[in-house]
Amino acid sequence: MRVPALSAPTRLDVFLASSGAVRTRSQAKSWIDAGSVRVDGKARKAGFVLAGALIGRGDRTPLGDRLRAVGADICIFVFGFAVMLVWAGIVEAFLSQYHHPVIPYAAKIAFGVLELVLLIFLLARDRPEDGAEET
Repeated sequence: MRVPALSAPTRLDVFLASSGAVRTRSQAKSWIDAGSVRVDGKARKAGFVLAGALIGRGDRTPLGDRLRAVGADICIFVFGFAVMLVWAGIVEAFLSQYHHPVIPYAAKIAFGVLELVLLIFLLARDRPEDGAEET
C-alpha cells in the first residue's frame, strides 16, 4: 500500500484505519507495535509526527504547511500532557507529602492502583474515527 503525498503527515494508525486496511485504530496500533507495518521497507512506529513535520525529509512542502497539517495531533498531545502535569502536581501537593499517621500507605497504594486502572481504560478504549460512528 502506498501513502499519498497529502496523507504523509497523518498518523500511521489513523491512515491505516481510514484506508480500510484494518477495522479500527486499535487494531492498526497493534499491527504497528508488532512491527507488521512497514514504511519505506522498515518497521515504523506511529509516533514521530512532530519530528517528521519538522525534518520533512524528501518533502518540498514549506515548514509552516507541514506543521499546520499535524497541528491538531500536536495540540492533543500538548494539552493531554498539560492535564497530566497538573494532575501530578495536585497529587504531589495533597497526597504525597502526608505519611502514615495522616494517610495510611494502603490508601495511597489503592489510589495509585485506581489511577493506573483508569489510565489504562482511557488509553485502551476504542474511539470512533473523526466524525464516524461505530455500529
